[in-house]
Amino acid sequence: MASSAAATVTLGGKGAALSPAAVYALSIGLASPAIDASAQKPLSNRAPSPQETPASLGAVAQAALAPAESRAAAAVLLNKLLLTASDSASALVTAATAARLAESLDVAAALPLGSRDEAAVAAASAPVSVALAALIDCCATPLARVADAVAALSCEAARGDAAAFDVPASGDGLSAKDEADVAADIKMLVFGSKLVGSAGADPAAGTFAKVPTVNGIFREAVRALHARVRIELNAPVKLGKRDARETGEGKEEALVVLATQLARAVQALCKLSIARARLCAESIADAELRDKLTTGGVSVDDLKGMLDTVLIDSDSVSVLKGVYNHLLKFRDFLAWEAAVAMAVIEGDSSIEKPQAGVENETGSSAEKPQAAGEKWKGEKKSKKKKTLGKGTSTVLMLFRDHVANGSGVASVNSALVAEWGTSLSLLFDPKCPGLESLVEKVKEIVESNEVRRLPKIPKGTRDFGKEQMAIRERAFSIITGVFKMHGATALDTPVFELRETLMGKYGEDSKLVYDLADQVDEKGISNETADQIGDLVKTRGPPLEILLELRKEGSKFMQNEGSVVALNELEILFKALEKANALDRIVFDLSLARGLDYYTGVIYEAVFKGATQVGSIAAGGRYDNLVGMFSGKQIPAVGVSLGIERVFAIMEQQEKERNELIRTTETEVLVSILGKDLTLAAELVSELWSAGIKAEFKLTTRVMNHIKYAEKSGIPWMVLVGESEMQKGSVKLKDVKANQEEEVDRKEFVQKLKNRLS
Repeated sequence: MASSAAATVTLGGKGAALSPAAVYALSIGLASPAIDASAQKPLSNRAPSPQETPASLGAVAQAALAPAESRAAAAVLLNKLLLTASDSASALVTAATAARLAESLDVAAALPLGSRDEAAVAAASAPVSVALAALIDCCATPLARVADAVAALSCEAARGDAAAFDVPASGDGLSAKDEADVAADIKMLVFGSKLVGSAGADPAAGTFAKVPTVNGIFREAVRALHARVRIELNAPVKLGKRDARETGEGKEEALVVLATQLARAVQALCKLSIARARLCAESIADAELRDKLTTGGVSVDDLKGMLDTVLIDSDSVSVLKGVYNHLLKFRDFLAWEAAVAMAVIEGDSSIEKPQAGVENETGSSAEKPQAAGEKWKGEKKSKKKKTLGKGTSTVLMLFRDHVANGSGVASVNSALVAEWGTSLSLLFDPKCPGLESLVEKVKEIVESNEVRRLPKIPKGTRDFGKEQMAIRERAFSIITGVFKMHGATALDTPVFELRETLMGKYGEDSKLVYDLADQVDEKGISNETADQIGDLVKTRGPPLEILLELRKEGSKFMQNEGSVVALNELEILFKALEKANALDRIVFDLSLARGLDYYTGVIYEAVFKGATQVGSIAAGGRYDNLVGMFSGKQIPAVGVSLGIERVFAIMEQQEKERNELIRTTETEVLVSILGKDLTLAAELVSELWSAGIKAEFKLTTRVMNHIKYAEKSGIPWMVLVGESEMQKGSVKLKDVKANQEEEVDRKEFVQKLKNRLS
C-alpha cells in the first residue's frame, strides 16, 4: 500500500467509500482521518448524554485490542456514525463524539458515547469485528496474487510439471472458475520457460497439481470476505428497524464464518508452501546447504494446533484476531518459499538470469557457500543456458530488487536465504510500497495476451477439447438419426434475428427474449382459488390412471368445456403412446408448466433417469398459432428443444464411469513409415482413401512411437513399412488390439484391409 504519512482519509462523504486498505492505513498511522464537510452538517451540537458501553465495544473497554486494532475500530465507528447521521434526519449523533474520534482515533477516548443513537449505531455496526475483518481483507487480497507468483517461481526452481496447470476453463458451471483462473495465471507466468516441463512420476508433479485447487479456494474465500467487508464498512445503520444488539451480533457471526473459511484455506496454503519450499531445496547438490534449507526456516510443525486455536475461541473478536495472526504466519511461509526458490535459481549456473549479475565471488560465511557456478542436481553441462518464463523472470527481478537492491548474487548460503525470507515477508506487508507494484506487475503479466496470444472465452461459454467434441458429434449424430427416422426434414435460420421479432409480444406473456428481472406473479386470483390450484398440481402418476381420476363424477375438470376437450385429446394421445409401446415411459404431471403462453395444447419435458442428475434434458409442446404469426396462414405445430449441454454432461460422465478410451478420430488405418519418406506415405495413404478407408500417416524411425500413437488414438489397424519391406515389395499389417502382424504383398494390402475392416 503506497500511502505516505501525510495522506488523509476522508470519512462520511456522499458517494465516497471507505476501503479496507484505508482502514489499514489509518490503523498503522500511514494516514489520518478527516470528516467530510457535508457530513459535519447533520451532527448535533447538543451536550453529550453519557451512555452505557455496548457489548460490541467490550473488547475496547477491556483493553483487549492492540493500538492498531483500536485505531481501525475507531475509524470504522466514526464512519458509521457519520453515514447514519447523513442517512437519517432523526439520528442523533453529537459533534463532540465525532470530533473526539477523529482527533484521537481511539474508541476508548470517545467513551462513553454521547447519545442513545450513537450507542445503537455502535451496537448494530459491530465496529471492532468489522475493523479486524478489514485488516484481514487488506492483508489477504494482495496475497492471492503473490501466492500464485511464488508458486510459479517454485515450479521453475523445482523443474515442476507445467501440465499441472492444464485446467480447462468452463462457463457451464461444471468447473471451478477460480481454480481455472489460477491455473491460467500460473501458465502465463511460466510461459516461455525452458525449465518447466513434463515431470512424469516426479514427486513435484503431485505437489504442483494441488496449486490451482488450493489457491483457487483461497481466492474464493478472499473475495467472499472482501464483498462482505465493503458492505459493512459503508452501509448506514437503519435505526429503529431491528434490535441493534442482535443486528450487530448477526454481522459478527457472518464475518466469523467468512473469516474461518479463509483460515482453512490459509492452512492448506501453508502446508503446500512448505512442501514446495522443500522440493526446491532438495534440488541443491551441496549437502550442507540442502540440509539447512530443508530443515531450517519454517516447518509444518509450526502449524500444529494453529487452526484449532483460531476456531475454538467463542467470541468473534478473538476468532478474527486469530485469523489475522494465521494470515501473518502464512506471509512468513510464503516469503521463505520465495527465498528458497530464489536461492535455487540464483545458484544454478545452467539458468540464464533475467539480468546481468556481478562476477561470482567466494562466500565468507562459516559454512561452505553454494557458489553460483557450482553444479546442482539435474544440471547438465551445456553451453546453452535455460531461461525462465517471462513472467517469472519479472517476479525474480522484483524480488531481487527488494532483497539485494537489484545487484547480482555472488554466492548463496543459508544465512543469506534467511535474510531474504525476512525481507520478502516485509515486502508482502501492505504497508510496504513495493507490494502494490508487485501485485500490479503480476496482474499486468497474467492479463496480457502479448505473450500467449490466447483468446479469452466469453462469460457463460466454454471451449471443447477433442474428446468432448467426439462426444458432441456422436450426440448430434444420434439426435439427427432419430429425427430422420420419424420423417423430419432439416432447415436452417440466420444466427441473428431482427430485434422486433424477438422483443415483440405474442400473447400476454410471450416475449421471446426476457431480461432477468422478476416477472408475471400477480394474476388477480383469490387465495381460495390459489389453494385449489396448489392441490391440483400435486396430481402425478400413470397417464391412464390419472386421466380416469380427472374424469370421475364430480370432478371440476368435467365442469369446464375447455378441460373436457383437453382430457379427450389426452386420451387419444395416451392410447396412441400405448400402442407404440411407449406409455410405460410417460408420467402425467399436472405441475408441469412452460414459461411462454403461445402453447395451445399439450406440453412435455424429458428427464434422465440415470445416476447423473441434471434435471430436464428436453421440453416442448403444441402451438397452433405461433407459426401463423410469421407465415400468414394457420399451421399447427409441435416442437421440442433439447438441453444439449446437459445431454453432453451425461454422456461425458458415462464415458468416465466406463473408463473407456474416447476415440477422437474415425481413422481406421495408420500408415507407419519407419523413416522420412513422405512420397511413399502419400502414395500408400492415397490408395486407402481411394478405396474409402479412413487413414492417416506418420513418419518416424521408432516403431514404438507408431504403436503408441495408434493405441492412444484407438486406431485398429497399422500398415508398417520399413527398409526390408520396401526391398521385398511388401508391407506389414498389424492388428493393434490383438497385437498380431501379417506380411502381405504391396499390391494386395488395400484389399486385405478392406476384408479385415468389413
